[in-house]
Amino acid sequence: MGIIPEPQDDIYIPRFEDMTMLVYGEQNAGKTSFFSGEPDPLICAVEPGSDFVNGRVVNIKNWQQFCEMVTDIYEIKKSAPEKISSVVIDIVDGLYTYCEDHVCRLHGVNTVKDVGGYGAGHAEVKKLFTQWLTSLYHIVPIRFITHQTDEEYETKGESGLIEKRMKKTSQFAGKKAELLRGWCQLVGHMSVSYTH
Repeated sequence: MGIIPEPQDDIYIPRFEDMTMLVYGEQNAGKTSFFSGEPDPLICAVEPGSDFVNGRVVNIKNWQQFCEMVTDIYEIKKSAPEKISSVVIDIVDGLYTYCEDHVCRLHGVNTVKDVGGYGAGHAEVKKLFTQWLTSLYHIVPIRFITHQTDEEYETKGESGLIEKRMKKTSQFAGKKAELLRGWCQLVGHMSVSYTH
């Protein structure tokens, strides 16, 4: 036998419109506008700025409203599966903060660190956030949006000297961002293009 491999079983590759994604970028890069071009998106606006986009916009002010929105989507998709092609969460950082605030209110404390023993508050937030986002993930593709942050790093240049460089990364980072890694099939960066 030569170097040619045997035929593979079919590998499922989701269509772009069926993917759950995270897009990050600077403000006014067009992240929300990009996703509003889908057939029937529902934009979950956690922060201002979704006023001039195509699609239905739900202004979410707290965690309870988000949960009500997910429940409503579930009911809509049961009777009319073709409605709501995706849910755009603009921005996921704010939604996570709403979840933290909700847990703090439940326990009558000011910060998540004050809930229970070591790490108990963060664990409760992670569990609640995961439960509701998993429920949403199972009924409709999600488009998570966040801002970018510039991160400085060092690298060895061609001359052998250490050079400092900047890279653009997702603002929604750290342990909380690990939650999205299991859901997202695509992570992308969007930037503003300046032309004269």
